[in-house]
Amino acid sequence: MLRLFALATTSVLLILTVACGRESDGDSSLGDPQAPVDGAIVKPSEGCGSTADTGISVGTIDSDGLIRSYRLYIPSSYDANAAMPLLLNFHGFGSNGVSQEAYSGLAEVAEREGFVLVSPDGTGSPPQWHIYGRLLPGFVDDYAFVERLLDHLEVTLCVDKSRVYAAGLSNGGGMAQALGCRLNDRIAAVGSVAGAPFNDAACTGKEPMPVIAFHGTADEVVAFEGEGSLLGLNLPPVRTTMQQWAEHNGCEGEIHSERTAEDVVREAYDGCDESSAVQLYVIEGGGHTWPGALDRPGLGRITKSISASDLMWQFFEAHPGGP
Repeated sequence: MLRLFALATTSVLLILTVACGRESDGDSSLGDPQAPVDGAIVKPSEGCGSTADTGISVGTIDSDGLIRSYRLYIPSSYDANAAMPLLLNFHGFGSNGVSQEAYSGLAEVAEREGFVLVSPDGTGSPPQWHIYGRLLPGFVDDYAFVERLLDHLEVTLCVDKSRVYAAGLSNGGGMAQALGCRLNDRIAAVGSVAGAPFNDAACTGKEPMPVIAFHGTADEVVAFEGEGSLLGLNLPPVRTTMQQWAEHNGCEGEIHSERTAEDVVREAYDGCDESSAVQLYVIEGGGHTWPGALDRPGLGRITKSISASDLMWQFFEAHPGGP
């Protein structure tokens, strides 16, 4: 049963076609790191002016005495003098950063759209994200790790600190949602696929957070209706989680439902504070899977009608952080 939740351990790595290892030009005439992006205020990081090798690399940092690893994808359009968005991409329970990068296809989106992609590794055996508190056995402070990782990336790369996003799958989707509250001042918006629920205790008193989620109605790991999980997980229904986000974001309007594909319905809340949209894509008959990804045996149907990665990035682009 545990392997049903380990979404990427059996995957074959996708071969990325973008070139690696090319160094960016540090000519200051190429861009202004403080230039507005579609009217939003850009907050260039301390690393602006630093050149970097584009493509794929692997890095490590120390966090609480543990050597933590992450996978980094820098697109070929990286400019040391033009602050780029950054997306944190969290794997599911039992998986790792390299498999999540391949399964989500987000490196290809990063190359096309021009953002830095970071796919960190969890800890433990099997690897996981510790999102539920210090009292659980083997707790590792993953929130502190992510803060230190952002600190490191912001001084070594030219990124826009107002456009840092978090996304993830399953346990990683829960991590992304939790970061939307715990690192509320550093994360601009979050995306979750087949993820765990809203954490009311972490979000109380925090600013509104734009959220986009994708969930299959036939998910047997994180059940859509909150009951019937093969792992016996006791989780609230997915729509309850989205309603909690809507309440947190002060959404007072109606829920609008729109069929965007034969097997996909988009549910969006209106009247949210500070343009903090809340959207749920309901995948009818979808399993514990990433919409638009390659098929995975044993985890249910994957819709090809939409791409979670493309829709997620469109959502993120529309929701830069505040000044």
